Amino acid sequence: MAGSSSWKTNRQYAQYTSSSMTTSGKQSFEYGRFEMCGQIDTGQGSWPAFWILATVARWPSSGEVDIMEYYANEVRANVSRRRDHVRLDGKPDASPQLFPLDVAFRVSPLGDGVGLDNIALYLDDKIVWTFKVATVTSGTNPYTGNPFYILVNLAIGANGGDPTNATFPITYKVDYVRVYQ
Repeated sequence: MAGSSSWKTNRQYAQYTSSSMTTSGKQSFEYGRFEMCGQIDTGQGSWPAFWILATVARWPSSGEVDIMEYYANEVRANVSRRRDHVRLDGKPDASPQLFPLDVAFRVSPLGDGVGLDNIALYLDDKIVWTFKVATVTSGTNPYTGNPFYILVNLAIGANGGDPTNATFPITYKVDYVRVYQ
């Protein structure tokens, strides 16, 4: 559409597309170990992710667990919380908004602590971060008693970087996705 400011309609055609697989509306899981075996492309413009969202509310109130995402030349694992929740250091967040507060960490070995009160994130069978569910103290805690569905996607651009000089195709090979309960 001529004159459109929307990325969806301001061009005649798209030079590339993204892909996503989801269990939304098909299968959800309240607790369990989510596991994926795959190979990601770390080239410029690539933003692969393996994540879960709750089925009980709209995002961002639903909560979001990024089990693995690669962008800005880092593999990241994070748990998103609404800004009106308490920060990980226990202090109140000064900006109560309904946007996510992504607490992202570079991959590094941390202590264990797996259970119903924790979300433990692993990479190559090594724990990279443990999130204490009880740190979400205001509002409704989306990480207790709610079913989550799985998303596996490869986005192009945005946090994956400018894909203009990327070598295509960019691939994300998935051998399997499993949930143990």
